[in-house]
Amino acid sequence: MKHIAVTAQARPDDMTKSAVKTLRKEGRVLASVYGKGQKSASVILSASDIMRVLSAETGENTLIDLSITDKPGRVLARLIEMEMEPLTNRFRHVGLHVISATETQKASVTVEVIGEPADVHNNVGYLDTVNGAVEISALPESLVGSLTLDVSAMKVGDIKHASDLELPAGMELLSDPDLILVALRDNHLDGNAASVADATAESPVVTGITNDSSSPEEALQNV
Repeated sequence: MKHIAVTAQARPDDMTKSAVKTLRKEGRVLASVYGKGQKSASVILSASDIMRVLSAETGENTLIDLSITDKPGRVLARLIEMEMEPLTNRFRHVGLHVISATETQKASVTVEVIGEPADVHNNVGYLDTVNGAVEISALPESLVGSLTLDVSAMKVGDIKHASDLELPAGMELLSDPDLILVALRDNHLDGNAASVADATAESPVVTGITNDSSSPEEALQNV
């Protein structure tokens, strides 16, 4: 997995609210760094560095090689929390979790649907995405941003579950294997569609970690 190097500035203990407001206008963000067996630290990051992490192929699961100006060396970290300004959509605060390269990590991974069923192509049915993400665990270097689900062989009335995902070696599914991801519904709402609707109504909805912003790209535009 590609790592992104980020340098943080130690945050002064006596920083005023006015100084914090100025920092945010300048495109910098307050952040907390914490982890198992590590003393937490308050730092300042560049909003552009956060966007580099979020824009990477692995998104929020991207590994960060973090250095802090008043501390030697680098640590391995993940972006765990994001808080946005409700009016300006700028980053208000982020949380970085220091991790070990040898310990498994829990993560939310997007499910990317690929292929087109014949019933969809022929306008007989349509795909309904019930859950767009699953929870997994893996070593840091094995984390991914998304998993693919091939739906090309589906027919009206078919359902794909989390158990249908092909996971890379070393990755474990934490979500319920029976979690419904995609259903192929009948355009004419016949008996098949009703049975699929009944099944999906009982399936829990999974969401990933996240933030109050409409999108990372919009946050960057407002930096």
